[in-house]
Amino acid sequence: MRLRNILVAGAIAISGVFSAVLVTEPVSAADKICEDTSIDEQLREAAGCNVGADNKAANHVVNIINVAIGFVTLIAVIMIVIGGQRYVVSAGDPGKLKQAKDMIVYSVVAIVVAVLAFAIVSFVSGAITSDANTGGSSSETNNE
Repeated sequence: MRLRNILVAGAIAISGVFSAVLVTEPVSAADKICEDTSIDEQLREAAGCNVGADNKAANHVVNIINVAIGFVTLIAVIMIVIGGQRYVVSAGDPGKLKQAKDMIVYSVVAIVVAVLAFAIVSFVSGAITSDANTGGSSSETNNE
C-alpha cells in the first residue's frame, strides 16, 4: 500500500513537471516588438508578428498532444516497474512469470510508440511552422 502511494505521488509530480514544461510558451524579442505599437509596421512584419497569430491554435494542439504523449510514457515506465516487481515476486510460477514478462514487453512497446508519436508530431508541427513563416512557398528564391 505504501509503495503504491509513493508511485502515485511520483506520477503526479512528474506529470506536473511535464505539463509545466510543455505547455509554457517562450517569450522572444520578436514578441516584445509585436506588442510595441510605436514601431513601424514593416519592422513588425519583418519580425514575424503577423505569422505567429495564425499558428497559436496549432501550437496549443501540439502542446496538448505532447502532454498526452508524456503521460502515456510515464504510465508505461510505471508499468515496467510494476512488471519487474511482479517478476521478482512470482516465485518461479510459470504463469506469473509470463504475465510479468508480457507486461514489461508491452510497456517497452508503448514507450517506443510514444517516442515515434512525439517525433511525428514534432516533424509535422515543424513543417506547419516553416510553411507559415515562408508564406507557404518554401522553395521560392529571390534572384534579384
